[in-house]
Amino acid sequence: MKAGRKYPQIIVGARDIALRQKPNAKPVEERMSITTCRVLMCFPDNTAHRLESDLEAAAMDMFAANPEVVAIRTQFGPLTYILAGREYKHYVDICVDFRNGARFLYAIRAKNNVGGLETEVKHIRNQSLKLYAHEIHLLTEEQISKPAVYSSQQKVRSRTLRNKANNGNVLGALEDLGGHAVIFNVFKYLEAKMNFADVWEAVWALLAGGSILHDHSDPKASIMTRLSTIRLAKGEFK
Repeated sequence: MKAGRKYPQIIVGARDIALRQKPNAKPVEERMSITTCRVLMCFPDNTAHRLESDLEAAAMDMFAANPEVVAIRTQFGPLTYILAGREYKHYVDICVDFRNGARFLYAIRAKNNVGGLETEVKHIRNQSLKLYAHEIHLLTEEQISKPAVYSSQQKVRSRTLRNKANNGNVLGALEDLGGHAVIFNVFKYLEAKMNFADVWEAVWALLAGGSILHDHSDPKASIMTRLSTIRLAKGEFK
């Protein structure tokens, strides 16, 4: 094995979904089905998950960026509830376990396609939730917003590229610039020893670590760019 060469890691599937080969049929890997069309995503805990939509994948990105998440499962259930004397079963899209011991369940659906899902979630919450988890929530693109997903993806990516020296340089520059500054101005201040890509990665690493904040009236609704303002999370501005 050559030094520095990277090889794919073996990951553990969250659950097995069989791909059945029928006699005299097109090879299973060439057929389009509910299984082959699903989004495949690898989670930081080294598990792989087959998801039913891009919206679910976006939610997974948000959970992956949350340091309080310790485990995640997809298609959790069945959860039962009674309606008009009849028992129904439902599988929630994502089950999340948090560091404090709490377990939350999430049903995920595009806002224009919620249909009766909101009612199902309500019945589960009122009847049987305590048997499975602490809370259950319905998420749409309002909660899984593009700015929130982009921010989460960048924070997760920064974990693998974290450089203490670069992080320290950016923190020092921000202090010298008065505790708050436009990201591009931080880069110009450090241009002699850091390129913009390194500054950008350091900014996301520091955001993920809580050392700095995106200085915006509603940061969750805003996609951060090189013209965005950041500030120190603690300490007085100069």
